[in-house]
Amino acid sequence: MLDLRPYQVDALEAIDEAAGRGIQRPLVVHPTGSGKTVEFAHLLARRGGGIVLVHRDELVSQTFGKLRIVAPELSIGVVKAERNECRADVVLASVQTVQNMGRLAEVLGQHGDFHTVIVDEAHHAPAASWTNVLTGLGSFTPGGPLTAGFTATPERSDGALGVWQEIVAYKTLREMVLEDYLAPVIGERVNTSADFSHIRTSDGDLGAKQLGA
Repeated sequence: MLDLRPYQVDALEAIDEAAGRGIQRPLVVHPTGSGKTVEFAHLLARRGGGIVLVHRDELVSQTFGKLRIVAPELSIGVVKAERNECRADVVLASVQTVQNMGRLAEVLGQHGDFHTVIVDEAHHAPAASWTNVLTGLGSFTPGGPLTAGFTATPERSDGALGVWQEIVAYKTLREMVLEDYLAPVIGERVNTSADFSHIRTSDGDLGAKQLGA
């Protein structure tokens, strides 16, 4: 079993406490490597299933593996591309797939309403494709499903984080290192003659295509 660490226990308790106060869309902010997938796998186990929205297809298999360990009693289905396993206790869905409203309607038609929605890499949620999916799931409807977001990076370049009502649990990278949950950060300098001055930037990131070339 992948047991919960104290800060993970605190996060799940904070979600429950916030829900008791009427917070329908809580956000958990924990650094990369701290076990956010394990956290929401335990949350799904406690709540008897739900739907997990992921940003990239490769995250589906990672989440599937953790859920299989944490909640072996729950059936798991995948909705992406040609796969459409909607009747499982937990549905792992690629947002690229279910942003098609016809596909989302098909999922809901076969599964029924979800009582729990998990949003992995929740900093993406303000994007139109994500908000459309969350709207379809009832996440913005009063009395709708508990919609819990998990991310390491709550900040967005456009400043839009209005999807989430409250950050209920927050741990910094420094805290996690000092508490011996993560290895210390080590910086290394690599000298190179490559010239990046001509590469365009988008939202503060170097253009991937030019950078690759």
